[in-house]
Amino acid sequence: MLSKSIVRRTKFALMAAVLGGGTLFSSCGINDIQDNLIAGALAGVKGAATNWVDGLLIDFNEFVEAIPDNPVDTP
Repeated sequence: MLSKSIVRRTKFALMAAVLGGGTLFSSCGINDIQDNLIAGALAGVKGAATNWVDGLLIDFNEFVEAIPDNPVDTP
């Protein structure tokens, strides 16, 4: 019967091989990860700024009724 430490080391080695092989042979590099982090941060800043500016400006559509595309003919 195998000891618990040998089984544990074998499981750890297999998991490390799978995870290491996945990161070693993937097409995603450090530059890609850095670019995605920067793009995500900039998207968050853009969203926050857009919400802030939209909160300051008046939405005229709330005050003016929309002109219908097909006006109703009244007799």
